[in-house]
Amino acid sequence: MRPPALVILLVVGLVASCRRSADESAAPPADDRVRRAAALLDYVASDYGDAVVDGQIASETEYREQLDFLRGARELVSELPPEHADAVLPRIDAAARLVGEQALAPQVLAACRAARAELLARTGVTLGPSSSVSLARGAEIFAASCAACHGATGGGDGPAARGLNPPPRSFQDPQVTAGLSPVRAYSAITDGVAGTAMSSFATLGERERWDLAFLVTALRHDDDAAERGRWAVSTGTAPALSIAQLANASDAELVAGVDAAQAGDVLAFYRRVLPAQSDLAALAVTRRGVADAKRAYAAGEPGRARQALDAAYLDGFEQLEGLLRVDSADLVTDIEERFLALRELTRSGASTSDFGAAADRLLVRLDAVENRVAGGASAKAAFVAALVVVVREGVESALLLMLLFGLVARAGQTGDRRAVHAGWIGAVVLGVVTWIASEAVVRMGGGNRELAEGVVALFAVVVLVYAGHIVLARMDAERRIAELKRRFASIPPARRRVVLFGMAFVAVFREVFEVVLFLRAIELSAGDAHAAIGLGVAAGAIACVGLVFAFRLLRGRIRPGAILNGAGVLLCALALVLAGKGVRSLQEAGVLAVRAFDGPRIDLLGVFPTIETTFAQVVVALAIALVAVVGRRPRAEAPT
Repeated sequence: MRPPALVILLVVGLVASCRRSADESAAPPADDRVRRAAALLDYVASDYGDAVVDGQIASETEYREQLDFLRGARELVSELPPEHADAVLPRIDAAARLVGEQALAPQVLAACRAARAELLARTGVTLGPSSSVSLARGAEIFAASCAACHGATGGGDGPAARGLNPPPRSFQDPQVTAGLSPVRAYSAITDGVAGTAMSSFATLGERERWDLAFLVTALRHDDDAAERGRWAVSTGTAPALSIAQLANASDAELVAGVDAAQAGDVLAFYRRVLPAQSDLAALAVTRRGVADAKRAYAAGEPGRARQALDAAYLDGFEQLEGLLRVDSADLVTDIEERFLALRELTRSGASTSDFGAAADRLLVRLDAVENRVAGGASAKAAFVAALVVVVREGVESALLLMLLFGLVARAGQTGDRRAVHAGWIGAVVLGVVTWIASEAVVRMGGGNRELAEGVVALFAVVVLVYAGHIVLARMDAERRIAELKRRFASIPPARRRVVLFGMAFVAVFREVFEVVLFLRAIELSAGDAHAAIGLGVAAGAIACVGLVFAFRLLRGRIRPGAILNGAGVLLCALALVLAGKGVRSLQEAGVLAVRAFDGPRIDLLGVFPTIETTFAQVVVALAIALVAVVGRRPRAEAPT
C-alpha cells in the first residue's frame, strides 16, 4: 500500500462509518455527510495515480479502494435533498466510470475535483474553520492526546507506538504529509481511523479539532523557513491565501506555481504561520481583488473587473463574515452593499472615475474590518506611545510638585504640605473619573466607532499642537515654574493652603487630562489594545518615579528640560500619526471623501495614500514647525 497509510486508513474508516445499517444510530447531519463525501472524493483525486499508472493497475488493493470510496461518496450524497443530490450524483458516476475504465490519473483527478466542487457549491458547505486557528493550542492538545503514539515531534516514535499494528505514521515524513490537508486531518480526528489505534476525538470542540488538524500539517516545518516564506508572500512572489484555501489544499497544491527554490519556505509559512493570521490573509485577498477590479475597469474590461470583485468577495471577505457578524453585523452589511454597488457599476457603464472612487471608498471601509480582525495598530506601538505620554506628562507634573514642596518647605508649615498632597491626589482621582466618563462618551457614538475614533484622534492632535510644549518643553516648564513662584509669593497667609491646593490640583490635572485624552486616542487607533496600553502606563509610571529619584540624587547634573524635550519630540511624531489615522477613520465612517493616489501605505505611522490624510499630516507638521519658530523667538530676543 501507499506509504501514507494514515490517510488511507482514514478514508477506509470514513467509508466504514458511512455503511451503517438502518437499525443503527441515526444518519449523520447533512453537513457531516457533505464533509465525508468531499473527503472521499478528495482522496480518490489525490491517490488514484498510485493505484493506476499509465492505464495499468499498479496495486489491485488500492484500485479496489478507489472504487469503494466512490461508492461510499455516492451513498452519502444520495442521502442529501434531491436538489443537491441530482446535480452531484452524475458527476460522481462520471468519475466512477473513469476509474472503472482505468483512465489516466489527470482525467480522474479532474472528474473528482469537479464532483467535489459541485457538492460544496450546491450545499453551501465550507470545509475549514470560520477564522484563524491557534497552533499553540493545537500543540497543547497534541502533547496531551497524540504524542504518546505519534511522538513529541510527530515522528511516529511515541512510547506507546511499539507494538501497534499498523504503526503510527511520521508527520515529519514529506511522503506521509504530501497528500494530507488539514481537512483530511480534521476528518481523522473527528471520526477516528478504523482498524487502527486512532480513535475518534469528536469530544473535542470544533475549534480545538481544527487547531490540532492544522498543527499536524505544520509539524515538519521550522520557524526559520517560515520566516523566509513570509518574505516571499509579502513581496508578492507567492500569494496570500484564505483559511479555506489553506484547509483544503495539499502541500503540492499550495506551492503549485511557486518558484522551486522558494517552495519549501513558502510551504512552511503556509503551514506554520499563515493559519494563525489567515483573517488578515483573507483581508489581503479582498483588498487585492478590489484593486484588480479597479485596474481592470480602468483598462476597459468591465467583465474582468466583475470577476475580480467576485474573487475578492468569495475568496476573501466571505471568510471573515462569521467572525465579524458576532459584534459588527452592520459593518458586514455595509461591505456587502458596497460590493453589490460596484458590480452594478460594471454593468451600468459608469465612468472610470466614478468606479475608481467607489472602489477607493470600499478599500478604506476595509480598514474598519482590519481594526476588528487584527486590533488596529500593533500592541508594541500602543505600548511605546502610552509609555511616552505618561513619562512626558508625569515628569512635568512631578517637577512642578517638587517646586511647590520646595516653596512650602521654606514656610515650615506642615498643613501646607498636606494641601499640596490633597491637590495632586484630587487631580488624579478626577483624572480616573474623566477616563471612565470618556469611555461612556465614546460608546455614546454607538454604532459608528470610526467616527468616534476620528474625532478623538484629531482633538488630541489639536491639543498637542496648541499646548506647544511638545517641542518647547523646557521653555514651557520654565514659564510655568516662574508663574508658580510669582503666585506663591503673592499668597496671603490666611488663604495660602486653599491656593496651594488649587495650584497643585491645576498643575497636575492639566497633565492628567492630556494623558487621558492621548491614551484614549491611542486606544481607539490601536483597536482597544488594553493590555499593551496598561503595560505602557505602568512602565511609564515606574520610569517617572525613577527619574524623580534621579533628579533628587543628581541635582545639577541632570537637565529635566532635555528629557522633556526628548519626550516632546516623540509626542510630535504621535501627533503626526494620530492626524493620519484620525482622518482615515473619518474616511472609514464616510464623513470625508477619499481621493487616492499611488503611494506607500504604512498603517503603523498613519501614512495612507490619499490626499486627505497626507494633507492633514502636512498641516500638522507645519503647525509644529510654526510653534517651534514662534516659541523660540522671544527667548532669542530677550536681553541677557
